[in-house]
Amino acid sequence: MMSVALAGLLADKAINGIGAGEPMGYVTATPSSGGPGIQVTRNTSAHIYSEDILAMDMAFKDAGNGVWLINHNCKTEIRSLYTVMGLSGQPLYQFANGNLPFETLLNRRIIWTEFCQTLGTKGDVILVDPSQYLRGSLSTGPTFDTSPHVYFMTDQTTIRLVYYCDCRPMWKTYLTPRYATTSYLSPYVMLS
Repeated sequence: MMSVALAGLLADKAINGIGAGEPMGYVTATPSSGGPGIQVTRNTSAHIYSEDILAMDMAFKDAGNGVWLINHNCKTEIRSLYTVMGLSGQPLYQFANGNLPFETLLNRRIIWTEFCQTLGTKGDVILVDPSQYLRGSLSTGPTFDTSPHVYFMTDQTTIRLVYYCDCRPMWKTYLTPRYATTSYLSPYVMLS
């Protein structure tokens, strides 16, 4: 159970960590905090539109490993996204099927996670390249300690898990394309 809890904590910190005494997450790795992430301002608060997703895709520097991290509360909005083409439309979202074992948005895998912010909040939809995120640990793994002495009077044993690690975006700043001075690219793009 503690290993599952540790994995959840590390996933939360990789997304929301503030970088002081804990890993720096995707949400806080923005230029305002000295990070390389890009924030795309949504068209309407509390909703997600195709234009928002397309703007995020335009700002994304992809090395072939891009994934969407999206809060579960956004499923209805994400699954109804499409772009108009002539008299019809083209869906941006694709359900998992026999040939595709996972859901996609703009042909990139979606990971539904409780650790992204709720719908309408900065960080509810994040487009990242996990290969551009560094993780290091000071030990080979977590250490577990137990003590029957702390709660001796109530016949309980205390269990402690210790794991020293740090995580950071690999990039120091976003990329300014050579022939497009008004736009930026980054492997960490967030809807705000």
